[in-house]
Parts: sequence; C-alpha cells; structure tokens
Amino acid sequence: MADRTASWSDRVIAALPYVLTVAGGVAGIAWTNLTFNASPVLGIAAGALVGRLLAGLVLRLLD
Repeated sequence: MADRTASWSDRVIAALPYVLTVAGGVAGIAWTNLTFNASPVLGIAAGALVGRLLAGLVLRLLD
C-alpha cells in the first residue's frame, strides 16, 4: 500500500521529475504544431529533455 506518512511536499518532490518531463514533452508537441516544418521527434525529445533538466534544477534548489 501507499505510504501515507509521507508529507504532501515529499510526494510533490517525488513526482516533480515525472511531471516536468511530461510537461516538457507536451510543450514540445505544441511547439511542433505551431512551427512550420518542425520535426515531431526532435520537438518532443527536446521538450522532454528540457523538462527533465528543469526538474533537476528545481530539485537541486529545493535540496
């Protein structure tokens, strides 16, 4: 079962890398749809990579 003793902030910090990676991928999809002749593979991959790097930066700042 899930550990309910963890605080809300601990659960948010644990989910942050996944959430920001997905948000970056979604931003990559939006960028691909708005840009003429953009590569979907590069747009989504770059967005996910930027989201993961942003998550690492935020976690480093919170630590």
